[in-house]
Amino acid sequence: MQSQKLTLSEMAARMHRSTKTFAKYVHKLSIPHIKLGKEFLFDAEEVEKFLAAHTEANRQQTVTVVVPNLAQRRITGSNRGRFAGRLGI
Repeated sequence: MQSQKLTLSEMAARMHRSTKTFAKYVHKLSIPHIKLGKEFLFDAEEVEKFLAAHTEANRQQTVTVVVPNLAQRRITGSNRGRFAGRLGI
């Protein structure tokens, strides 16, 4: 038995995303879909499996970045910015 196909707006609502955001995902992430004319159709189970695999791959590539304490750094000249005086730097 084939699963039901969902439109772009139905799939976006199911994923709790805007239609525009989900359309970007389709193009950037190559989310599996069928295109009939201007209409995109999705198999919900297939999309959920794809996104779960994609999310897991991103978690494994996460890098921790150490940022120095900027409060101890003195910024002078044109690098101070508009509100530097108010911030005490």
